[in-house]
Amino acid sequence: MQTSNPRRPTYPSDLSDAQWRSIAPTIPPERDLGRHRSTNVREIVNGINYRWSTGCVWRMLPHDFPPWGTVYTYFHRWQQDGTLKELRDALLAGRIESRSARGQTGTTSDSDHSSRPIPFAPSTDDTTTENNQPVSDQFPVPAA
Repeated sequence: MQTSNPRRPTYPSDLSDAQWRSIAPTIPPERDLGRHRSTNVREIVNGINYRWSTGCVWRMLPHDFPPWGTVYTYFHRWQQDGTLKELRDALLAGRIESRSARGQTGTTSDSDHSSRPIPFAPSTDDTTTENNQPVSDQFPVPAA
């Protein structure tokens, strides 16, 4: 697996190349107005995934990812427009397809990239409480 930034060490939360290929079509295209993207979107996704995997606060995101404010802006925008849920669903669908192609239904080996956790975003029913109050993204609720 390669990161999109060869100078950065790989983290266990980084997406594999196969996972990236499965979610790349889900990433919203660059907006027509305003500045062009100067940040690698795969690094944004890896930064969001790192934060969900470790539970660190945004300002403690390692400096070898894009700036925390940039990663947070994408996270917040994608959370609001439903892109995070689409990314999570695409990764989960890829995991299920790869397991069924191998004939597995249970556990996978440690060397298998599909066994990596997919901590992107809680499912939509986990994003609000019973009285429709938003759940803080600081402490994600595990998906059921």
